[in-house]
Amino acid sequence: MHTELIPLSGGTNVCPFKAATTMGMEKISTEQLLLYDPDVILVKEKGCFDRIQNDARWKLLRAVRKKRIYLIPYVPFNWFDRPPLYNLS
Repeated sequence: MHTELIPLSGGTNVCPFKAATTMGMEKISTEQLLLYDPDVILVKEKGCFDRIQNDARWKLLRAVRKKRIYLIPYVPFNWFDRPPLYNLS
């Protein structure tokens, strides 16, 4: 559900497996991530965004080398993970 935006925007999610829960946030190994070698990385947290850019292991990835790491905006709402809902009761 959370990654629905990727194909809607013309992208391909490199992690093809189904989420175990509706929360998502599935873990993969560094080795698997290197095999996926994504063109773009979307990051939810600023701390992770900063670590990716400063960790030598991440620089092995195409997206990092090409500076195609994007921090998902939270303002006015997190458009990727938690769209706003309306209570109609």
